Amino acid sequence: MIKEYLARISTDLSRFNQTLSKTSILIDKPWALVDDNNEIQKLIFKKNNELILSKNGKAEVGKWEYFPEAKSLLIDRGSDKIFCNEIFIDKGVIILKLDGTKNDFFALANENVVPNLDIISYLNHLFYEGPEPQKKITRKYELENGLEIEIHSDVYLEGLSNKNILVTIDEDNVKNGFYKIKNTETTIVVKDSKIIETTYDKKYITEDGVTIYVLQHHFYSVSKNDYVLINWQLAEDGCYFLNKNKKIYTENGLIKKILARPTIFNYPLGDFREVD
Repeated sequence: MIKEYLARISTDLSRFNQTLSKTSILIDKPWALVDDNNEIQKLIFKKNNELILSKNGKAEVGKWEYFPEAKSLLIDRGSDKIFCNEIFIDKGVIILKLDGTKNDFFALANENVVPNLDIISYLNHLFYEGPEPQKKITRKYELENGLEIEIHSDVYLEGLSNKNILVTIDEDNVKNGFYKIKNTETTIVVKDSKIIETTYDKKYITEDGVTIYVLQHHFYSVSKNDYVLINWQLAEDGCYFLNKNKKIYTENGLIKKILARPTIFNYPLGDFREVD
């Protein structure tokens, strides 16, 4: 989802001309990269051009080098080397693009500035919630059912949250319900033809083979009051195992209780206990 968002706001990113020529913004900061498997990789760029990479507690040492003439960063990850062009530089977020590609972005978040790693909210606030009012426009998105939904806002979809933004289809009001944006993990919740929530739809297969979707408020994990859908209808009240070590209890289609058991190296230890 983050790559889709960055592709959409690439024009806005181009307004900023900061560079990594002063590499102090990069060095000795706790940068985090969320990969395509939604796993977090941590990177620390050292002054001696060493690069510490850590994922799931396993650390490796690579190298990095900045080329000011190309405004690009060479990253040696040990297993491979990648050449990335700088797109956006900020104390909280750095956006890089793989050289020679159109939309292959890498987004790094400084954990000291963006502790929840919510890059989309950070950029949205930076671009669209500043002191200068933005001109209202309508953005159109294709839905999974083939229809096109019209969102009456200057803010990009991923940053709308629960701003009660008007939505229409063919300029007519939209029925209450859940609307999944095609080729994304974004589902909007609509009531009275207004967006009341923007969620990340995550697919889970229960132990008995039932496919459920959780409309998560947080990209990386379920939380209380997330919607739970089966066949895109609110799930019945009950208990559902998301995996062997985590289960949820639903009420009126919402998560009311989350239980998990501690693990070490993915092996369960002890009994289930309630978590927030």
